[in-house]
Amino acid sequence: MKLNRLITTIALALPLATAPIITSTTSVHAATEKQTNSHDYALASAVRYKHAKHYRTANSNPTVYQATFMADEPVVTLANGKATKVKSRSVTVDQKIVIKVSNQKLTKLLKSKSAYKAAKNVTYFHAKGLGWIKASALTK
Repeated sequence: MKLNRLITTIALALPLATAPIITSTTSVHAATEKQTNSHDYALASAVRYKHAKHYRTANSNPTVYQATFMADEPVVTLANGKATKVKSRSVTVDQKIVIKVSNQKLTKLLKSKSAYKAAKNVTYFHAKGLGWIKASALTK
C-alpha cells in the first residue's frame, strides 16, 4: 500500500509540459489505443535530474517513444515506437523512468505484490527534443 502511494506521488510530480496527464482513462485512452501502437506499463519509479546528463546513442536511429502518464494510477503508456534519425549521436537526458514489464495483465500486476516484484524492470531516459529512449540504446 505504501509503495503504491509512493509510486502515485512520483507519477504526479512529473511536469505537465513533458508528459500530459490523462484524467479520463476511458475515452481518451481508447482513442489513442486505436490510432497508435501503444502499451500500458506499471510505473516503478521516476527521477528528474537537476543537471542534464549527456549520453550517446548506440546507433544513429534510436527507437523513440512518446509517454503519457495517468494521474490516478502509477501507469505509463508508451506509444509510437519509431526509429528516429538524430542529427548528432549525443543526446541530453533530463529524466529517467523505470517501468515494470510482465506478461500478466496490468491490473493484476498493480494489485499483487509477488507479481509486481517478479516483473522485469526496464529503464527509459527522456532525451530533450526527441522523446523517451530505452536505456540499453544509450551509453555514457
